[in-house]
Amino acid sequence: MSQHSPEELDIFIEFAEDSRNMLDDINNNLEALYGHPADLTSVWHNLQHHFHAIKDSADFLNLAPIFQLVSPLTAFFQGPADLERIDTHFMDLSARCMNRLFMMLDLLQAADLESFFAHDINDLLAGFDHLHPTNTTPEPQAAVAGDFYDIGSEDDLPEELRISITPEMLKIFHVEAEEQLEQTETCLLALEQNIGDQEAIDSAFRAMHTFKGNCGLFNFAQLESIGHSFESVLEDYKSKVLKPDSKGISLMLKVVDELKNTVTNLNDNDGKIELAETWVKLLDDYQKTGLTQMIAEVSAQGHSGLLGEILIELGFLDTNGLETALQRQALPLGEILQTQGEINAHQLETALKVQEERRNNQPTVSNTPTNNKNNIRVDLVKLDGLITLVGELIVAENMVTANPDLAGRRLENFRKAANQLNRISRDLQDSVMRLRMLPIGPTFRKMNRVVRDVAQKQGKRVELMISGEDTEVDKSIVEAISNPLLHLIRNAIDHGIEAPTQREAVQKPKNGKVWLNAAHEGGEIIIEVRDDGRGIDKEAVLEKARQKGLWQKQEEPSDERIYGMIFEPGFSTAGQVTDISGRGVGMDVVRQSVEAVKGTIKTHSQLGEGTTFTIRIPLTLAIVEGMLVRVGYALYTIPLRYIRESLRCHSRQIHIDVDRRAHLRLRDELIPIVPLSEFFKTIRDCDRLEDGIIVVVEHGTQKVALFADEIRGQYQTVIKGLSAYLGSVRGVSGTSILSDGSISLILNIQTIVNEFV
Repeated sequence: MSQHSPEELDIFIEFAEDSRNMLDDINNNLEALYGHPADLTSVWHNLQHHFHAIKDSADFLNLAPIFQLVSPLTAFFQGPADLERIDTHFMDLSARCMNRLFMMLDLLQAADLESFFAHDINDLLAGFDHLHPTNTTPEPQAAVAGDFYDIGSEDDLPEELRISITPEMLKIFHVEAEEQLEQTETCLLALEQNIGDQEAIDSAFRAMHTFKGNCGLFNFAQLESIGHSFESVLEDYKSKVLKPDSKGISLMLKVVDELKNTVTNLNDNDGKIELAETWVKLLDDYQKTGLTQMIAEVSAQGHSGLLGEILIELGFLDTNGLETALQRQALPLGEILQTQGEINAHQLETALKVQEERRNNQPTVSNTPTNNKNNIRVDLVKLDGLITLVGELIVAENMVTANPDLAGRRLENFRKAANQLNRISRDLQDSVMRLRMLPIGPTFRKMNRVVRDVAQKQGKRVELMISGEDTEVDKSIVEAISNPLLHLIRNAIDHGIEAPTQREAVQKPKNGKVWLNAAHEGGEIIIEVRDDGRGIDKEAVLEKARQKGLWQKQEEPSDERIYGMIFEPGFSTAGQVTDISGRGVGMDVVRQSVEAVKGTIKTHSQLGEGTTFTIRIPLTLAIVEGMLVRVGYALYTIPLRYIRESLRCHSRQIHIDVDRRAHLRLRDELIPIVPLSEFFKTIRDCDRLEDGIIVVVEHGTQKVALFADEIRGQYQTVIKGLSAYLGSVRGVSGTSILSDGSISLILNIQTIVNEFV
């Protein structure tokens, strides 16, 4: 038995974990099959897909026992769905095969390769001979690279063997393809930073191999063809037949972009790529040219004709490996020992019988702990429906436990039960909300490509430093924050990071750095985009602001106010706007995108040292922590993250300007007072400002003081959207249902502040 490296063992273990998950799905589908499912075609196609995926991977990894056992199962489910073929014999045989596959995966995960490859499956293979001859086509009994079942709608296939791709199947393919291409791109970028990164090559190869196999399964011939050529280049990298270089990596990144675009528009293009043959030719030519150059270089460097020495020169083998190979015999261990006189034939025969007996008695379940990936994909619509139901449950619970009919009654047992129900419902709410949470790492890692492309175009050297990848946020926020981050990073490189010569002139390292960091703080996620570039010139910003009429006052604004001006529409201090970005051009879009998810963005900069953009976004948009205030008969919820303080003011703190508008003087700062009764055209109880309550709220760099009759308390509530019939309501972002069944309007602080400041 050949020896396997630790890297190969890791791949085998990963294969075992992934296959285990697929076998669980196969078991579920087989059970459904036995129960005569209504959606027979979907179940049948799922079995086709999973068996083929395991077989294809086993073939690639040369795991012959699994390949040989899964091959007839794969062949059995080719063609149209037919329940008549699922007889008692097949049910028994498939159950035995599944148990044996789990046993072999246990051996793989335990790294017991000797027992794995010696595993006898002939008894199970013989069982397939008794199936109806038209049910299955015999498979080769050895793993052959490149073997693939074409189950698409090729013209030469009879009608009964063609399968129809259901929307659900296409959706699964789309999700998996995006993940595989994203993984490939990430690995290529890592390889570009470290050309000797073998792990990056292996990961990219596995991702592209899976992508290619899935494309073949769905009969996306052009995607499969490009994937095959792409995989061949990576295979040469992997085996060191070809040396990775920037030319090859750049070409493959362009191909990944083309594949991504095709997958994204799959419904419109049916997997067709206009220049598919061109991309295949470019990849093949690169592979052939690189191999020819390498052979020529090595041939010119040495003169030995011995195969072992040539292998060492090529870097495929080291001296120790060659010496070990020369010393080994192409015989089993027992025969070697017998030849050397260490044991006799009878002793060898006895030992082999003991070995066979122990293997037969081996338990079906390994005691070796496994690290199974128990992940499933759930449609986001279903999650949203579940969150809505949990919100309704909490509202109903509040209406029951805080029912006015219970006021004044001593119901100790009821109160205990209500407290227990409250605890469980809050835990349920937290658990459901976490289902929508995703790590922000994949979004951050996408920026590696942005940094690479922009830096190369600008002739700059830039490193992206990422931290806080495991920080989790709501899926909707992950999607919304991608474009703002993209624009901030492009700006940082284009107008923040200096050229290498300029950096050297001011005693900076040639390589500029951009930091991308995420962290939780209270109920918010904090995202920082920081660079060590030239920083923002406050004087230039203020001068431009005066020219555009954004600041007409004589006094100097605060630094925070100055930096906030770059987010005004069309604001830019750049003498020439490039095709990449301009500091301020499009920055208003960044602010709008952040505010769309109830977030804020602030800027801090030091001239000559760099700039930091800090984005604060609530962890989820489905619930809000707020302060309930009353104005007359109306109730309003002010989101807690905007509140800076609440107070009862004194008459000497109130100042009236020439337009008869009231302002609150708070620590030498004049803050406009906004009576909520006037804003929403309702009545109020307190006529004098001194008799009510002032709540100071802040959005960005601006503050206003909201005037209400009283504060009812602080609480957490589920946000209910406004009816489409009502449309958009000025100053309102949603509603919440209180414990007594009454409605509270959730204030949109952003619009209120922008209107009065």
